[in-house]
Amino acid sequence: MIAAPVGSRLREARKKRRLTQTKLAELVGISVSYLNLIEHNKRSIGGALLSRLANELGLDVSQLSGQEDARLMQQLGELAAEPLIHDIPLKEKGAEAIVTREPDWARAMVRLHNVWRGANELIEALSDQLNRDPFVLEASHKILTQITAVRSLSEVLEQEDDLLPHHRHRFSSLLAEESKSLGLSARELFQFLSEREQESRPATPAGEVDDFIIDHDNYFPEIEEAATRLHSRLQHAGLIDERTLCDHLASRFSIRVEFDADFRRGPGRRPGVSHFRFDEASKHLVLNASAPNSTLRFQLARILFSLECEELLKDTVDEKTLTTEDARERGFLALARYGAGALLLPYDGFLEAAEKLRYDIQMLTVRFNASFEQVCHRLVTLRRPGASAVPFAFMRTDLAGNTSKRFSLPNLRIPRHGSACSLWAVYQAFLTPDRITPQIVQLADDRRFLIVARAITKEAGAYSEIQQVYSIMLACSASYMDRIVYGDNLSSAVTPAGISCRLCPRTNCQQRAFAQILPARAGGEA
Repeated sequence: MIAAPVGSRLREARKKRRLTQTKLAELVGISVSYLNLIEHNKRSIGGALLSRLANELGLDVSQLSGQEDARLMQQLGELAAEPLIHDIPLKEKGAEAIVTREPDWARAMVRLHNVWRGANELIEALSDQLNRDPFVLEASHKILTQITAVRSLSEVLEQEDDLLPHHRHRFSSLLAEESKSLGLSARELFQFLSEREQESRPATPAGEVDDFIIDHDNYFPEIEEAATRLHSRLQHAGLIDERTLCDHLASRFSIRVEFDADFRRGPGRRPGVSHFRFDEASKHLVLNASAPNSTLRFQLARILFSLECEELLKDTVDEKTLTTEDARERGFLALARYGAGALLLPYDGFLEAAEKLRYDIQMLTVRFNASFEQVCHRLVTLRRPGASAVPFAFMRTDLAGNTSKRFSLPNLRIPRHGSACSLWAVYQAFLTPDRITPQIVQLADDRRFLIVARAITKEAGAYSEIQQVYSIMLACSASYMDRIVYGDNLSSAVTPAGISCRLCPRTNCQQRAFAQILPARAGGEA
């Protein structure tokens, strides 16, 4: 497990300011020996001490804590796991040295790795398309047939010297027709592939949005403040319901809301949106009446928040981090969803309830009329300095192991590429759908984490629609177990696990699917 080099960054910053260990220790009120241990990454720090050190060095706390460094090192670790370079003995300390001393080189390496992976994924997608797509198969067969015809006609014209003039003219005409037909078929195939290329292109903008949210620690104070103000305007008594949201959309933005019992997915809908259609020109919003109330309420809140706070959301989207229009659009939608969660599950009241109920997710869904996934999302965003909840990592995966949502902790990084450790409860939860599966995992470096997972089946709107099945996971350090109801009576049941097979140093794991890339450590047995 690669850790963020807080000590290394501290040492580099101290040297740049020409401060001795003795002087800095005196300024922040700790012993020189303790500062020395911190600088050599043998003691972890946070809170007030981290703030004092950052203040004396003229740095922001986030710069010193190394949140971006942790992400860069995770990505370098994933680069090291590529089978292409398995014969190069890369060490974890090397990633730390690169990130600490030459962060721009680290970013360049990660960017090249992402581009390389993206190109490979595109090649694989196009290859699979060539092998399986009915149109491509038919077009390929047609082109091969036409090539054969052109070749045969050409051979006749070349080899038969005694052809009568009208026969030669006939063969020449057939050759011209087949050649023209071949050109049209090839053009159709190339046009089809070029149109489909964008669909097969890997979603690198989604990765940019992930990094953008992680860099902000999944907490946006301006959006929280805007949601609080909007909540105060809308709330009359109790929770904000669908009718309140519909009335406000109608009165404030002249939007007509319709609940359609025979809802069907529109041809131009956005990926992942299956419960509403919104025509901005006619200001007509159609909702799937058969969707759960929590889903309808959230979609209404998302649309309302994006309209009420459009300028704020656009200003919050960082164009330096989100480099493409697609990424910025995805970022806007992600922040609008964040705002909807903050509107429906207001920070102070939700945090108070979460602590009182010991993070019982099912009880919170009942208390706030929200879905399991919505509650989990909101718990991950409770990061206000001085009023923070238990820090959780978040992961959503499907039956094929594809991770569609992820948020890591500095000491628990969810893999960006491929699946995580198959021993994690997020996968085991598929065996017991709609039941919460708690688990304690112990990594090879002896750190323990409490995992809470549940497989969710999203009801289809019609018989012909396919049900969506996901597994949702929250994870936190086991040191918070006494504050969480799912940690009760779990201390004796520990699952030895890793992060992913390629990065796991355990040498005796029956669930291993791939050989480890990083060298095994002492005590790395499963």
